[in-house]
Amino acid sequence: MKKVAEVVMPVSYPRNEVFAAAIAAQRINGEYVKRAFTPYVPYRRGRTYYAPVNRTQTDVSICNKPYNAYLMKSILESNKSDILPEDYEQGEVIRSYFCSKITAIFDGTAQDFLKGAIEASIADEISSTQQFGLIASLPSVYERNIKRSNDRAILSDISSNSVPLTSVIGDYVKLNVTVLDSIYKEKYNSHAVNVKVNNVSENHVLFFFGKDTYQKGSSYNISGRIKSKGNQITQLHYVKKID
Repeated sequence: MKKVAEVVMPVSYPRNEVFAAAIAAQRINGEYVKRAFTPYVPYRRGRTYYAPVNRTQTDVSICNKPYNAYLMKSILESNKSDILPEDYEQGEVIRSYFCSKITAIFDGTAQDFLKGAIEASIADEISSTQQFGLIASLPSVYERNIKRSNDRAILSDISSNSVPLTSVIGDYVKLNVTVLDSIYKEKYNSHAVNVKVNNVSENHVLFFFGKDTYQKGSSYNISGRIKSKGNQITQLHYVKKID
């Protein structure tokens, strides 16, 4: 008689435990470690989790820590003693944050990642086969989004008091500037850079796209031409770093 394969039913966990385990995994690793190309399961010795010793050289060169999704799963499958009270608190903060984005689903602006995060945030129970990889990444995504939001608020405050350069459109300028913000835009294969002009009495905030890397908070001598002028911001093009 042919043996019938046993069907293993997925285990479900309360959402507060899953989000708290994601926080705990982030805390234990000290960072978000993405899944390696070759799957592996961490093992536990005492209260410490380890990556298997037989990982490939490529994996080892990337990170010697277990990736967060499996670490999170291991925590949930244990007695959950690695989850601290503050992990539950921060997990609820992050869950509420993504719940607040639900209007993005209704207005059609939510991408697949955000849809998954919202669905996990409003679910009562989360299966061990559902979205663990996504949920494990949410603590780092939240931190990045909050930092980005704070940076934008600071930039907006500085820009609100800015006045355009006195030079006219098309003029060539040389300036010493400090970088307020720099984000790589894959669509343009360039960095979108906001800078503040140094050593002047008025507050001049400039914007430009540049192929070079500009470190936030660092100062540079640059040259470029004035492309456009708004009420507060001056946009440059053909920008180069100079000595």
